[in-house]
Amino acid sequence: MKFTSIFFLISIIVSSSLNGRAIIINEIMYDPPFGKEWVEIYNRSAEDSVGMEPSSIDIKGWSFSETAEYETPLLITADNLVIEPGEYVVLVSDSAGFAADFCDSCCRIVEIDGWSTYLLNNTGDIVVLFDSNLAMVDSMSYSGTCSDVSLERVKCWGLSSNSDNWECCEEVATPCAVNSVSPIPSDLKIMSAWTNPADPEPNTDFFVSVYVKSAGYSTSEPGTLTFYADTNGNAIAEATEIIGEPVEVASMNSGDSVLVTSESFQLPQGNWTIIIKLSPDAKPDNNEARLSIMFLDYPIIINEIMYDPPYGPEWIEIYNRSGQDSVNLEPVEVNLKGWALADAPRYDAPMLITSEDLTIQPGEYMILTYDRATFLDNFCDTCCTVFEMDGWDASIFNNDGDMVVLFDSVGTVIDSLEYPGRCSDKTVERERWWAASDDTSNWNCSQSTATPCGLNSISPAPRDLAITGLRADPENPEPLTNFEIYAKIKNLGFQESEPNSVTFYLDMDWDGYFETSENIGEVDIPELAPGEENEYSIDYAFGEGYWKILAEIGYDARTSNNQDTLLFVIGSPENRVVINEFMNKPLSDTDNPEWVELYNKSDTTVDVSGWKIGDGEDFATIFSTNSSLCVIPSGGYIIITEDSSAFREAFGCSEDADKKGHFSPSSGACCAVIQPVGSWEALNNTDDVIVLKDNFMVTQDSVAYLDDWTSECENYGISKERLDPEGGSNDPENWWCSRFGATPCEENSTIGPEISEVKIEINPNPFNPSEGEVATISYSFPMRATFTVKIYDVNGRKLKDLVEENDTPGNLVRWDGKDNGGETLPVGIYVILAKAVAEGETYKAKKAIVIAKKLD
Repeated sequence: MKFTSIFFLISIIVSSSLNGRAIIINEIMYDPPFGKEWVEIYNRSAEDSVGMEPSSIDIKGWSFSETAEYETPLLITADNLVIEPGEYVVLVSDSAGFAADFCDSCCRIVEIDGWSTYLLNNTGDIVVLFDSNLAMVDSMSYSGTCSDVSLERVKCWGLSSNSDNWECCEEVATPCAVNSVSPIPSDLKIMSAWTNPADPEPNTDFFVSVYVKSAGYSTSEPGTLTFYADTNGNAIAEATEIIGEPVEVASMNSGDSVLVTSESFQLPQGNWTIIIKLSPDAKPDNNEARLSIMFLDYPIIINEIMYDPPYGPEWIEIYNRSGQDSVNLEPVEVNLKGWALADAPRYDAPMLITSEDLTIQPGEYMILTYDRATFLDNFCDTCCTVFEMDGWDASIFNNDGDMVVLFDSVGTVIDSLEYPGRCSDKTVERERWWAASDDTSNWNCSQSTATPCGLNSISPAPRDLAITGLRADPENPEPLTNFEIYAKIKNLGFQESEPNSVTFYLDMDWDGYFETSENIGEVDIPELAPGEENEYSIDYAFGEGYWKILAEIGYDARTSNNQDTLLFVIGSPENRVVINEFMNKPLSDTDNPEWVELYNKSDTTVDVSGWKIGDGEDFATIFSTNSSLCVIPSGGYIIITEDSSAFREAFGCSEDADKKGHFSPSSGACCAVIQPVGSWEALNNTDDVIVLKDNFMVTQDSVAYLDDWTSECENYGISKERLDPEGGSNDPENWWCSRFGATPCEENSTIGPEISEVKIEINPNPFNPSEGEVATISYSFPMRATFTVKIYDVNGRKLKDLVEENDTPGNLVRWDGKDNGGETLPVGIYVILAKAVAEGETYKAKKAIVIAKKLD
């Protein structure tokens, strides 16, 4: 922000004189969302609140600047330019661009030569207006708080130097018009409107009452209230839709209000929107009100709209609501022959649904779409009538908001609504059949993806039995002893339920599906009153183990709440899944994540969906949208990581087998890799605990690791591996650092016969560094050893440290033929010496390696 002592001195001296000027800086666009910068000036002399005589001002020779210095102001015009009282003028750097973005004839626009693209700083600046004698006419400073919108003066009579007199525009900008933040002298405002009676009957007199307030700071001008019936459903008040006579609103003192009542109206049966408009007025954005009147006449309604499909085509669901208890309509079959459908642009030329007979029965759903086959593939094949319309182009309905209108065969609007476009990848659903379509509270996004040919997910159902809970009594049954399994059933509908039943299943294969062979009992459910809730039970006995009970109610109006699951444990079954490997110190100079490998040591598959992993206090949930990834086969692995993408990047492809000098499985990280739901509790580099809990919050395994467990190899990028899956999880002797860096999804490197000597293999040998060849030196060594690998010449002088003591474990290293100083060694014979120290014993191995010369 550029503030100078000169500016503050000038502002203090001239503040009172500037307040008496007719021309003021009124609006500034210094950070435009589109187009270029501009400044609006205004002749305020006609304003009653300013207290000056109206005067015309010629701004010939005037200039403006973004500094209080006089040296470089920009000339506004060298020609006569008279600004009349109450007139706005906009100063721009690009008149054509301004006209295209805002308006071309709303007021005078003056293009300033020499105005650079970014004259006004976005983070704060000063704007100064000079007259032809370079006398300061007006000035102000701003701090840069109005990104993408203009900065507006609040009161034209207030001081420019008062920061409270400037606010960000409530829209984008208001060039050539009253500022959005400014009070105006005369402002009549519609506060509320209602019908009398509140629920008028069709073809019966009713009145509209309107509460009007004088919201300006001066006495208001008289106004007129006009009433419209939106007969064509396009939400626009048109002269042909005026009903009754306009009503005059007398002038009022500031703050006063008046109740205005229309003459009597009558409307036929149908769904109506009454639009009330107040005119003329200087601030029209508060001069309109809308009332919805619904006479339940038409049985066909728009019920669900898929305008932004995640797959398949757009579609509309209509519904015949006649015969429903909540709707006062006798059951009636409706023939859609000659009916039409439109969006906003096609309102005057709607799309014909069909020229043939097409009936929809009471209580029946129907889908209208342009691609029947794809709809059936993606949603259902026999759920209800799916009708393919000719002439429906793909993507008719806008994703960011549009109108949907349904016409009958004579062009009457049967139903219509506007949607705002906030249900991406889901349908927008009607909540209540009996409520008005233009009631925005009656529409919301589907709680699933879509509910074609069935009760909407957000709708109350007439008859809706739900399982509200399952429990075992006692809570912890004894093995092979009968206990009760209770299902709590409640009628969530608004009508008495019909007789039903609840069936209990034992999910023997843990696949989450009900199978006939798994049925362990069924109980009848009698009629329940709305809101009534009862428990129904069976008795059963199980052996020791983990069990999953599934309960299901028979079909009713809403099936999404007809199932529930109960997990429980009997006795103390043996843990089947163990923590097998973990990376608590990933490479610090990469994006490699922390991770934990789980291993199924049992002879059956284990589903770990919903299991928890954490540090004993805070847990994340093991979950995947592909549930099969959470099933660990016998002898299989699964990776739980803080960043699945980063893990796969580090371990996911065979060509990166020794990426960053580390080994990764030759086949890639080919087991399931899951990023749990919830906060990943970061693993400490030293001294922490990893806890694995099952669905019952029973601890399946836990590892409390300490720094001194593997102090010989605590470098970054080395995982800790379990030696024996059956060994103790918290026994330091059962853990060691990975000899290959890490072995996710593979048998741990620490498993296998103990090595009692050091071995070295070299490939190729000889090798020629001058041709770009690199020798790969692989070696093996005893467990829990510190080791070194060095290169010597034949005279015993050390030339290269390939592996330092306590360096990264591994089983290979590459040598490019250079010494520790980076110089390529000459052709000759050299010696590799590998030495390991384990439990006080020293193991050595030597092997010759030859640097060869290029053969001619």
